[in-house]
Amino acid sequence: MHAERSARMINPQTQFCPATSFLWNLPRLNLLPNKINSMTALISHVHLNAAHEGIAELIVTLTFENGGQSQVPLDPNTSSILMSRCQASDLSELIGQDWTHIRDALTESFNSN
Repeated sequence: MHAERSARMINPQTQFCPATSFLWNLPRLNLLPNKINSMTALISHVHLNAAHEGIAELIVTLTFENGGQSQVPLDPNTSSILMSRCQASDLSELIGQDWTHIRDALTESFNSN
């Protein structure tokens, strides 16, 4: 039974309508090029915000190479880790830091809980 189901998944023409089979056979687009790993973003703005139940969170704005921006909310523990990783004693010292510090702080915070 499992092998039969796998065979149908590999060859969708046997189980799907003609329109679906046509779409299945279209060339695949590489929407995530290898360059995505080299994309850089820098911390461009930082401010405090009140989160759920009045707990303060740090809102970090990342600015990407192409001009796009994204805001990342960080809980107090992650914020503390970020400050340590960037050797920052003041929020303004985070400006200009690479986004990888945020990624690493989030990872460390998640793994410590």
